[in-house]
Amino acid sequence: MTTLSDDAPGALQAYYRILGAGMGTYDPAGEFRTLLADDLEFEGPLAGKRAGAEGFCQGVKGLSAA
Repeated sequence: MTTLSDDAPGALQAYYRILGAGMGTYDPAGEFRTLLADDLEFEGPLAGKRAGAEGFCQGVKGLSAA
């Protein structure tokens, strides 16, 4: 589990709170989506390179389900 400083920006705290709450509370179109820019670019070891916040949200949903 990641521990953040109370001084961490609110958006970062929300990001980890949402992901840490588990799949049962995750809504890819909800609060999590509001934290991401539409033109988000992501590159990671499992998903490879992805463009766009919608695809990222769906990828998080799939990873959380696993």
